[in-house]
Amino acid sequence: MLSRKRSVLIRGSSLTQIASKLKLEDFLRMSKAELKNKGNQRSSTLEDAIEAVIGAIFLDGGFEPAKRCILNWFGDFKKYVNEGQLLYNPKGQLQEILQTDEISPKIHYRVTKEAGPAHQKTFEIDLIIGKKTISSGKGKTKKEAEEDAAVKALQKFRDKNTNQKTQTDKR
Repeated sequence: MLSRKRSVLIRGSSLTQIASKLKLEDFLRMSKAELKNKGNQRSSTLEDAIEAVIGAIFLDGGFEPAKRCILNWFGDFKKYVNEGQLLYNPKGQLQEILQTDEISPKIHYRVTKEAGPAHQKTFEIDLIIGKKTISSGKGKTKKEAEEDAAVKALQKFRDKNTNQKTQTDKR
């Protein structure tokens, strides 16, 4: 559980989100060509930039100032971690939920649409459990679209369980 919480904080999307919130892309020095291609907005660049800023704060002021900055950037820290855990490895979480059933149905993902030029494709993917399409996801990569579909399926399962619990509580 602790490693899942830690991974929520250090995964690329969390770091990119903080860097964007701080508008670090406006302060990165890059060649004109790289700026023209929006290299300053690339996730990997922003991840590296925020890691460098955190390292600089730590080296300059020590652990406590770095900790204060990071906690401030995340805002409501507990809420951020708890919500982030819901999005952490959605495909794995879905697999875990389905494996609790006696008969574990097979999950597979099917590409339903590919659009755009090779360097800017978007994908739409259906998540199928057994023979039933449960959800669809979109993304810039197949993996991203699969994860989007898995998040939507998890939300359906959670909503269904919440409704069942509410119905049971009313009895």
